[in-house]
Amino acid sequence: MRKFLVFALCATVVVGAVGAQQLRIYNNGQVDFAPSAARFVLTADELESNLAEIEYSVDGGETMVYDGPVQLTEEGRHVITYRATDVTGNVSAEEAYTVVIDDTAPGLSATAKGHAFVENGAAYLRGDTAIIVNANDSASGLQGIFVSLDNENFIRFSDVAYVNEEGEHRGYAYAVDNVGNRSQTFSMRAFVDDTAPDVRVVPRRRLTTVQGDRYTSSGNQFVVRATDEVAGIDTVEVSIDRQEFITYSGPISFTESGFHSIRARATDRLGNVSSIVELSFNVDVDVPQPRLEAIIEQ
Repeated sequence: MRKFLVFALCATVVVGAVGAQQLRIYNNGQVDFAPSAARFVLTADELESNLAEIEYSVDGGETMVYDGPVQLTEEGRHVITYRATDVTGNVSAEEAYTVVIDDTAPGLSATAKGHAFVENGAAYLRGDTAIIVNANDSASGLQGIFVSLDNENFIRFSDVAYVNEEGEHRGYAYAVDNVGNRSQTFSMRAFVDDTAPDVRVVPRRRLTTVQGDRYTSSGNQFVVRATDEVAGIDTVEVSIDRQEFITYSGPISFTESGFHSIRARATDRLGNVSSIVELSFNVDVDVPQPRLEAIIEQ
């Protein structure tokens, strides 16, 4: 009986580097994923006679004689079928190799959990605001997200990040999928503000001090001024004579004589609340009554 020859056929991949990111082959436990830069090399080990040729086809197409590495440029799932023949006419069983070509980089986005807003292309946040960087890849899957703050070395992003130091910062992030496709680097200018607004109650006419107590007339007006140099002012509230706080809407004046107080507080657009400031004084509505007395000096 003639002894049939045994062929050991394999498909190997040669991948080059793109920029600083190394492309690679990834297997998710079921199928290989590869970038289009991959080259599929067919070889056959024949045990007793010389190899005549290797034939292959892609996705059920035309059968071709193998003469060098195969490249698949179209994204998606592909099947390479191949077989080998020796010089005596022995033909191997047909083998099939499935691969998914993935040239699409992950999608990347950043969100904030907590006090934050975006204005004029810059993010404003507090030190306790959680920064979450999200990425997704529908083909080979996500290998990792990498972040850098203020041009420091990139590190792998794991869960959430916080920026505790007040002031201006610049953040960077990119994502890499399991075959090495890298997203564009996302950058964001950010301002961290944990400082509450400055708030003051200012009379338009100066108060008069009499025996240690402050006095003003009923015609005086009181203005609440609040400033915040980073996030800006959201709300200003006042409490008149220790009543409930209400939204400040304009100058305050008093017509009733007696002791009065104005309490004020301000909140910036990141939720930082100022301390309560208070100005107390007496309002004098009594009009002086002049008198004239005639006297004769002796």
